[in-house]
Amino acid sequence: MARQESDREDLYEELHLVVPRWEFLPDAGETPVVAGIREDGRFLLYMTPDQVFQFDAENRLLRAFDHGDRYRTQGSTLARLRHQRTETTSELLRYDLSPVELERFFQSLRESLQWLIVCLEGGRARFLRSTDQKTDQQSLLQERLSGCLKTMPELAPAYRTRRK
Repeated sequence: MARQESDREDLYEELHLVVPRWEFLPDAGETPVVAGIREDGRFLLYMTPDQVFQFDAENRLLRAFDHGDRYRTQGSTLARLRHQRTETTSELLRYDLSPVELERFFQSLRESLQWLIVCLEGGRARFLRSTDQKTDQQSLLQERLSGCLKTMPELAPAYRTRRK
């Protein structure tokens, strides 16, 4: 793993294997949102390069990256994962969110999803690029965003952390 993490320049192109995918500017924003659905049904949502959410095929939160912190589902809560690096080592520190912290996390995510849905439904989102060339290109995107919102605060089953 690289000791220096670099900024992502083109999130849409980074997800080149994900079809369908969309890049759009909500509500005349300056930072494009990128979303896509993997072949296995997982839904990816890049609000910014520093705020990323991944949902499973049933719209339950799997993982997130939020301003330097990584999160992964533990089934009943999220684990926050932080790298502690020295000149010679890299250690991954895990902290399980308390119920109050988890609710705060979900409240912030709910607000973001609601904002995107309102922008899309109200015609306040400008699509920049899309692999889906249908005239109703945003209906599947809106459906997944709404599904994620309705499913919250349910988390996907815990990630397996050790290989056998």
